Amino acid sequence: MTRQSIVRVLATAAAAVLAVLGIGVVLPGPAGTASACSCGYAPNEPIPTDLVVVRGVVEKQQVGSRYVDLQVRVTSMYGAPPERVTVIRAEAATNSSCGSEFQDGQTIRMVVERGGPRWEYPTCANAVFGRSDAPDFTGTPPGPGAEEHRLPGPPMSWLLTATQSWWSLPVVAVLIVGFGLAVAALRRVRRA
Repeated sequence: MTRQSIVRVLATAAAAVLAVLGIGVVLPGPAGTASACSCGYAPNEPIPTDLVVVRGVVEKQQVGSRYVDLQVRVTSMYGAPPERVTVIRAEAATNSSCGSEFQDGQTIRMVVERGGPRWEYPTCANAVFGRSDAPDFTGTPPGPGAEEHRLPGPPMSWLLTATQSWWSLPVVAVLIVGFGLAVAALRRVRRA
């Protein structure tokens, strides 16, 4: 392989990396202070009848860049059979200004829906609590035979972050392109 062809291969690899990463187009940055999270139901809009409200204490969490999965020790549930322990997915505060941040041991009250690993907390769902015509969401405590749903294994936040991050697909693409270029360069060297 000549010196000129090595330079061409390196230039092609650099161009591929820049194209895949989109350098110079738009670089995503952290969430700013501006917020488009004006939450609230319209006064004439009916309250959904299928609301599920979970009250409990955060036992542990897996924090990713987009989502946070909470393991919650349930004290009461409204709108669904109460569970002793459940998992709720919420948008992480690191992902947007509308996201939520939680502390272990924090008492929560959340409107949830089916989704995620078990339940999902839609942004602005708790706005229903501020309505004057909101029903009593007291719920019932879990009984002795109530189901338990826990987070899997030890917290693996690094893996959760890697699978949710904006950069994970470009990195995989760069690795594949780089591997292909390396294989092509090695084949040329062997032929020469």
